[in-house]
Amino acid sequence: MVAWLNGGFAFQLDSLVHFTTPASLAEETNRVLRILGAVLLLLCSSVCADAKPRVVPPPQRSDPLAKLAQQIEPDLVGRADRLTQYIELYRVNLANDTRLFAFDVSAEANQAGQVELSGHIEFEETRVGLVGLLNVLGFEVLDEKLKTLPDESLGSKAYGFVKTTHALSYSRPSEPRSVVTDCLLGEPLYLLREEGGHLLVHSGEGYLGYVSADDVHRVDAAAFARYPTESSVRMVENHT
Repeated sequence: MVAWLNGGFAFQLDSLVHFTTPASLAEETNRVLRILGAVLLLLCSSVCADAKPRVVPPPQRSDPLAKLAQQIEPDLVGRADRLTQYIELYRVNLANDTRLFAFDVSAEANQAGQVELSGHIEFEETRVGLVGLLNVLGFEVLDEKLKTLPDESLGSKAYGFVKTTHALSYSRPSEPRSVVTDCLLGEPLYLLREEGGHLLVHSGEGYLGYVSADDVHRVDAAAFARYPTESSVRMVENHT
């Protein structure tokens, strides 16, 4: 004898072994299967009624600055004597190629434990990211000495053209330095800052370097915009 119970519902199978014909056996088997299906349905309904919906929170987005900081400080605890390494880590990973983007930043911890940034960068987003990285490492950052280029001291004439046959663009305004590229006569330049008789510029090809200020004809934005449409004379051969 086999019995199923669900609350007050019960039924019994007395003796399938006493069925005398295959037809009666098949009929009784179908009846049992129908009853079993009804019982399973009742059980499922009872369980589903008691179940509460489960709310799964969305996955949290990891902070890319925190991930970067963990490469050098896994516990995210910064040390003042490693400020130079933190800035270099940021420059290599997020400030891109210094031949194309201006990035010259130094940091120093003051007596109050704050980090003072100085130097220059080319984009405000670079400043925000660098300060954010140092904040992740637990530093309070002062960045009023960190200039965003072009420098205001250039005034309205923040553009120029090469006015000599060749104007070498250097990695630094003074020795030791290396040549970045050769700027040719008439080549447009985008000025960023002036230092030691040299202008930090983007050449017509986009490369960043220091060109002698004496080799540059400086103009304002309006004159720079007119240059491609104005008539010009260029010497192509020396007949002297």
